[in-house]
Amino acid sequence: MRRRKRQNRKTIQEGSPFPMSLALILVLVTGLAFGYLWLRDQCDTTGRRLQELESRRGDLQRQILREESKWSNLKSAKNLEQLMAQFHLAMVWPGEQYTKRLSRPELEPEAAAEMQYAQRELATRHD
Repeated sequence: MRRRKRQNRKTIQEGSPFPMSLALILVLVTGLAFGYLWLRDQCDTTGRRLQELESRRGDLQRQILREESKWSNLKSAKNLEQLMAQFHLAMVWPGEQYTKRLSRPELEPEAAAEMQYAQRELATRHD
């Protein structure tokens, strides 16, 4: 008869060789690390994009100033007269008979009426 092999009780493992709580902690830490790296990459990308846009904004502001300067030079009276002479245009500035002056409406009568209303309110107030 054959002898049955006995197992050593000390070598018998109960449960898994790798504790489940440790595996869960490792998965959690790894997930947090990848989340941190992704968030940092997003911040870096956004920062670079912001720097590019600020640089472009500065360039556009300088271009606007140049174009405004050119436009003011083009519409100056001296330049207009030179262009009229260059193209042989017989134009003159309009006289007083062709000019209509607009006046600004006065705001004082309305303000005075509001002031009178405010004074009436103070006079009728009984504390």
